[in-house]
Amino acid sequence: MIDKKKKSLFIVFGIVAVVYIIVFCAIPFHKEASSWVAFAFGLISIAGSCFIAILALEKGEDIKSKVYGFPILKLGYAYIVSQMLVTIIVSVTAAFIDTPVWIPLVVSIILVGIVSIGLIATESARDVIEKQDDDVKVAIKQMTMFKLDIGNLVNRCKTPEVKKEMEKLEEKLRYSDPVSNDDLAELEKQISTRIVRLGNMLEKDNQETMDEISEISRLIDERNRMCKAFK
Repeated sequence: MIDKKKKSLFIVFGIVAVVYIIVFCAIPFHKEASSWVAFAFGLISIAGSCFIAILALEKGEDIKSKVYGFPILKLGYAYIVSQMLVTIIVSVTAAFIDTPVWIPLVVSIILVGIVSIGLIATESARDVIEKQDDDVKVAIKQMTMFKLDIGNLVNRCKTPEVKKEMEKLEEKLRYSDPVSNDDLAELEKQISTRIVRLGNMLEKDNQETMDEISEISRLIDERNRMCKAFK
């Protein structure tokens, strides 16, 4: 079943096609073979632009994906406008002077080639950018979890001195490099283990809890040094 988005696009481009056909046929110019060739490629440009618009908008449902699809959408509009200009120029010219068929044919085919190459390039660029964004999300996930875990522990903390140190730890995490990599995996595993241990001892001896906070802080400092070294 065709969804609403595609249905709307089909209706819009269908209206454009109908108006285009009526206007072309209604204009009282003498139409040569070159005019009809240009006219045919005009219809192709409408169908092609509809396909490009669907491709630009249907991939992904989030706003980010739509934004990355905008250059593809612009390419479709540029194609239809360019081909319409070719059709107008050829039709007007052919009404007064003999215009060889090969002229609109070659120009229109060149336009199709340019648009096809542009479509492949822009679609590939969108795929690369979206993959990079997904990779970044994965890379910062561990540090995001650390921040959430420590934030939750701060809210649970009842002892003022311990809470103060926990807040310092939370602040240190906030300003730490958020991007993880394979070289940091072992160190981050230690931090994760320590945070779990810290959560289990919040209600116990304050000094033991403070020592655990200090160890986590040291591990975070070590991680930050490693992050700088690997850049």
